[in-house]
Amino acid sequence: MAKKRQKLPDCLNCKTALPEDHNFCPKCGQENDQKIKSVYSYLDDSFHDWFAFDNRLWRSIVPFLFRPAYLTKAYCQGRRQDFITPLRLYLTVSVLCFFAISLLIGEATSTQDNMNKKLNELETKPKKKEEKQAKKDSLAKKDVSNTKIVLDIKDTLNKKDTLGKKNVEKKKKKKSSKLAIEFDEDDDFSFFGEKLPIKDYEKAKKILDSKTLSRQQKMDSLHLPNTFWKYTLVKQKVRIVQSTPMELTNYIMNKLPIVMFFLLPFFAWLLHIFYLFSKRKYYYVESLVFTLHTHSFVFFTFFIALLVTYFNIGAKADFIGAMWGWLVLINMVYIFAAQKRFYGQGYFWTFVKYSIYSFIYVITLFTGLLIGMLLTVFFFY
Repeated sequence: MAKKRQKLPDCLNCKTALPEDHNFCPKCGQENDQKIKSVYSYLDDSFHDWFAFDNRLWRSIVPFLFRPAYLTKAYCQGRRQDFITPLRLYLTVSVLCFFAISLLIGEATSTQDNMNKKLNELETKPKKKEEKQAKKDSLAKKDVSNTKIVLDIKDTLNKKDTLGKKNVEKKKKKKSSKLAIEFDEDDDFSFFGEKLPIKDYEKAKKILDSKTLSRQQKMDSLHLPNTFWKYTLVKQKVRIVQSTPMELTNYIMNKLPIVMFFLLPFFAWLLHIFYLFSKRKYYYVESLVFTLHTHSFVFFTFFIALLVTYFNIGAKADFIGAMWGWLVLINMVYIFAAQKRFYGQGYFWTFVKYSIYSFIYVITLFTGLLIGMLLTVFFFY
């Protein structure tokens, strides 16, 4: 049954004049139908878009996994409706990969916390037994030596006087510590090359987070020079020291996908340079599509391996190590085969370019990730 349309003389999207027999706009492709739609029409359009994406995804899985460079060649040749787009594939797989990393980190942290609790329980049990035994021994000694105990009044008075003096000194120290943060020369925790000694991090955090104090007053209370650089560094240092390892790790892991996304254009440009003087002229965008597809494959295999590791945390280390070793080998073979098929050069020159590119890639990757981690730590909040 043909769909009934309430046609309009102009396209609602681009305002192009439409003949009466046109069901779609020839300029933008939007359907020539009324602006207000029923709930059924809205759901129909939504499901149509979803299943269209779902069909492209399913058609892309087999060539993506088992036919290196097939999706890249198909996209560059103009076949863009049959398969999922390279950017959407990369974003989907990278989100899954980094989600699996966060799961694994969370599980490892909770496991470590449970182990620490058990160790603390094991340590406290013998102490409790020793305390009970000591109490029994002291009671027995008191029973035996009750008749021999002689009280010395002078000694007790002197002890009370000394205790009273100590209590007064403690109260004075507490009052003075409330007024300002003490300078600690034993604090060796340097931050971005700056040594910022702080005695009490909790009080330092309260001062730095205060909305009533000026920056000058905050830095004076911390006994530090009032410069923008020092203020920024000490603020970040206090935040990092006061945060838990899980909070800091999650923050860094949430920012790493952004760092990786900005590194991809450079990797594509580097690969494009290697084939700049080949017989066939390759455009930069083709190398970018190739880079998106190969990184998508790497992230997908990492996602599978991370899930296996997550569900087998108690497994032997040999099994996990062997799995990751095979994973690295599979990725190396896949990328080499993809590079050979897409760029069409012989095995020798492909291997030479692949080796040099991989060496530069690893150095650039670690450098970029290190810079990205330092920046995320610097802007941690």
